[in-house]
Amino acid sequence: MSGYTKSGIKWRVLANNTTADDYGNKGILLLADQALFADTFNVTGGGNQWRKGDNTDSSKIRKDLTSVTDGSESSAVAVPKKTVINADGTIEWGSFAGDAFNAKEYAAIADTTHDAGGETSSGHDISTTDKLFLLSYEEAKNTAYGFSDNLKRRATPTDLARNVKMYDNTGVACVETSGAAWWWLRSPGNAGSAARYVDSYGNVGVGTSVGHFDGPVRAALNLD
Repeated sequence: MSGYTKSGIKWRVLANNTTADDYGNKGILLLADQALFADTFNVTGGGNQWRKGDNTDSSKIRKDLTSVTDGSESSAVAVPKKTVINADGTIEWGSFAGDAFNAKEYAAIADTTHDAGGETSSGHDISTTDKLFLLSYEEAKNTAYGFSDNLKRRATPTDLARNVKMYDNTGVACVETSGAAWWWLRSPGNAGSAARYVDSYGNVGVGTSVGHFDGPVRAALNLD
């Protein structure tokens, strides 16, 4: 799974001096310029919360980004799991962090404390600590981050996101004829089985099914 590192990942700087009031750490807030892989927000029938309030479960994307396990409040794991392709062709799926970063790079990513955002939906205000995450509804509309109009939110998928099934997933990125892809946000949507997203035109949608198997992922992080 070396597709991330062979060509490198282009990151967009959203804020060059995040403060304790913003995220709990000072640093540089980065967003992947493209959709990096496709994933379900959660399993079909699963909830729309980034992490449940009883700390028993996390969304599938949160687990796939950094190897977080059920019952863990933080996805700031010390050593994220790498994907392994065995000699017989079987795959032991790891995480995006394990596949995309070496140990030195991963150590430079700050722990980010935040909630899921999304106005007043259930679960939006549960605090989590993450190294890698999705933007929230509010962050995707924040003009200070450069999102002054829909065009600034539009994104295209990498070839990997367009063509390769990642993290034991059943689909690949949903791409419009324009070449743009919609992408997930971490905020709960307008129903218990829906999460917020940005559509291929750059509009912030009220919600789509968490079981969508073709949802592109734009990872975000706070660089220490």
